[in-house]
Amino acid sequence: MARTVGGNPMITMTGTPRLLEERLRDITRPGVDGSAFKKLGKRAEWFEIRTMSGAASAAAANTLIEGYRDLVGTLVVLVDDHNITWNNVVVLRITQAAIRKISTPAGGTADMTHAVFVTWQLQLSEDAQ
Repeated sequence: MARTVGGNPMITMTGTPRLLEERLRDITRPGVDGSAFKKLGKRAEWFEIRTMSGAASAAAANTLIEGYRDLVGTLVVLVDDHNITWNNVVVLRITQAAIRKISTPAGGTADMTHAVFVTWQLQLSEDAQ
């Protein structure tokens, strides 16, 4: 499976994008029978994904996190853990980033000595599939 955020490969990824939905505002007035709503347009709520990637050293892991932080405020392509491609995804923020030294890589490359865990806040900017 591809599992990428902005072209950056991930070993694991959990989380599900939230689709665009029609937003409504209640414009019902007191003393008037019935309900009234105004369409505001389609919007998606932000969502969170958690990823793990690998690096060959602590310095490479820090560089990887810096690269992820550089994606904040940009549109990226997300390929999720079901191999579904989501276009026009906005990276809102990176809320957590941690580096863990590992002794035996599983699922990454043979030279992987550090696992990089990141929590992403993302939002679909338009119909992204």
